[in-house]
Amino acid sequence: MGDSSESSFGAPAVSPRSPPGSLDFYGKRTQMVKVQALEREIGLLQDELKSVDGLQPASAYCKEVDDFVGATQDPLVIMYMP
Repeated sequence: MGDSSESSFGAPAVSPRSPPGSLDFYGKRTQMVKVQALEREIGLLQDELKSVDGLQPASAYCKEVDDFVGATQDPLVIMYMP
């Protein structure tokens, strides 16, 4: 402990100019938090995919609406017969 560059754990203190491979607990913690956030987001997206699997494709509904609108007259449009 005579050397001021060593921490109480016997490892050298981390400075902004430390070479790669030195102990960097702050960076490791930051990376772990990012990984946890990504894992949480993956879980949410997987849940959303499971809920969407039961739905029919939107194109089928669009076709049904198009067929209905094409087959039904609009009551607000006046048809002039010559």
